[in-house]
Amino acid sequence: MEQKVVEAVLGAAVQLTLSKVISLAAEQASLACGFKNDMKKLRVLLTLIQAVLQDAEEKHVRDGSARLWLQELRDVAYEIDDVLDEFTYQKLGMKAKFQDQISRKLCNLFTPSIPLPYRLNMAKKIKNINVSLSHINKQASQFGLQRRVGEIVVLPRGNLETHSLIGDPFHVVGRGYDVSKIINLLIKSSTQQPQIISVISIVGMAGLGKTTLAKLVCNSEPIQHHFGKIMWVCVSNDFDVDRILVEMLESLTKTPCAFRNKDTVLRRIQEELGEERYLLIFDDVWNENVEKWEDLKGCLLGFSRNIGSKIIVTTRSDNVASVMGTHTEHKHHPKKLVDDECWSIIKQKVFGSSSIPEEMEVIGKDIAKKCRGLPLVARVIGGTMSNKRDKEEWLSIKHCNIWDSLERNNGILHVLKLSFDRLPSPSLKRCFAYCSNFSRDVYIEREQLIQLWMANGFLDPSKEGNMAMEDIGNMQFKALLSNSLFQDVERDAYGNIEVCKMHDLVHDLAVFVSKEETKVLYNNSMVDTSCI
Repeated sequence: MEQKVVEAVLGAAVQLTLSKVISLAAEQASLACGFKNDMKKLRVLLTLIQAVLQDAEEKHVRDGSARLWLQELRDVAYEIDDVLDEFTYQKLGMKAKFQDQISRKLCNLFTPSIPLPYRLNMAKKIKNINVSLSHINKQASQFGLQRRVGEIVVLPRGNLETHSLIGDPFHVVGRGYDVSKIINLLIKSSTQQPQIISVISIVGMAGLGKTTLAKLVCNSEPIQHHFGKIMWVCVSNDFDVDRILVEMLESLTKTPCAFRNKDTVLRRIQEELGEERYLLIFDDVWNENVEKWEDLKGCLLGFSRNIGSKIIVTTRSDNVASVMGTHTEHKHHPKKLVDDECWSIIKQKVFGSSSIPEEMEVIGKDIAKKCRGLPLVARVIGGTMSNKRDKEEWLSIKHCNIWDSLERNNGILHVLKLSFDRLPSPSLKRCFAYCSNFSRDVYIEREQLIQLWMANGFLDPSKEGNMAMEDIGNMQFKALLSNSLFQDVERDAYGNIEVCKMHDLVHDLAVFVSKEETKVLYNNSMVDTSCI
């Protein structure tokens, strides 16, 4: 898996560097004698290597020699990036100096020139880089990698916003029975004993749609009518009782909690609840420590006036459900979707209510069969297919050998990697990888994220003409949302997206693809990225 990650990130790095080379090569007036030819050679070499990388991503080269080859290429790609940044900085500095020395009128007649010695030095650096790239390019044939010259892709304009609005982002199929069963468990098994906490657990593998199912239940009319208050806490792997209580209060008040004293928080929760029956959802629970649950349970038992209240737990583990006090008859295991239901998710994501060409439908249904009944896989792959509505592209997705990992085991991350590989621009790949710096299961503010992308230089203005950087960032955000790599969006009164989240598996994917590029602590598949 690590090797595939390195290939994908390198592909993005080389493509971004190529964009800079093309932009600089166009400015012929600033190039020294011989420099222009070297830049042209650099562009050709990068194009050839980038084409090899695309083939490497699909063949998943794993041997040690290929790993060293990729590491060497990464180092050279970064060297190119540094040289071009230095050249651009020097040009800007000369332009500013030139404008200070002459009048505004003369500035319109002449273009500032970088000193010849500096340009010759830059030309020498480019020559040396080309020697290294030529060596790397020759080595590629040793690994049997096929070139696909001309497959440089750029972020499509004009259709991203349309795609992001096609279909209902909460389009859910095949869960009617599950919703009805859980509603019955919550309502018909109500206890009138205040010292008993009734827990219903939704248990299943990653990507099965446990959280979505819990939301469907919470939003249903019977549940809204039966429970006076509903609280939602995303627990994840950090089962910290104090934090959970604070988030319970924040879920009730819809405002940040100013209190940190446990007794004060408990008192405020009881005040908000009054004597109303409540439904409390603990989403994505991993805790197997009985003492931690007993500590939290003791706090909940203090709400003695709220008779008939219930708890929903979503978890991947039967053991976790048992630790949380779930009786066997209150454990619900959602089944996987059937193939037609997976196709319904993909079809809605790609075509909405539009008609579907027959030959595309045949291929699409074949891809749906490969989703192994997992709605997350169907939704993300549908997002990928929506940006590549071409027969050959769909056949490429259908025949990709990455599906084998999903057939053999729970290799969902490998299939999600397929969606990352087919993001339509290197800039978009880097924007996605950067999201690994946020903690799992947290809401991400859209405007803050775009500002961070801008500050880190992940947005490529050369492809978007005179568009403002904020608008380019918004396009990238919508593209990731369209590909179902973002979810759970919340909007303001005008319909503008304010925050979003990433599915925990999608966050894991972001961590994988950024592993070679960022200093993220990674240990035993659990990530600590509490600071960004």
